[in-house]
Amino acid sequence: VLSASDDKTVTLWDAHTGKAIRVFRGHEDRVASAAFSSDGQRVLTASSDKTARIWSTAAGEVLHVLRGHSQAVLCAAFSANGAVVITG
Repeated sequence: VLSASDDKTVTLWDAHTGKAIRVFRGHEDRVASAAFSSDGQRVLTASSDKTARIWSTAAGEVLHVLRGHSQAVLCAAFSANGAVVITG
């Protein structure tokens, strides 16, 4: 389970125990949404810092910072095959 937060983080939770597995840090403003890629290997986040980021689920590291929005990014999603990202 993923949760996005106003504290600029995204947390990966164990759905069986309710314990945090990993915290993704790096956004400079609140995180509005978070989603897994279809294979579960990546996490996509959208933030009020005007970026979306693609993270490694296993390592918790940023793989790509997607810039270009002039306002907050409120949502982001992977395509079904994980090859394309859409942000809004």
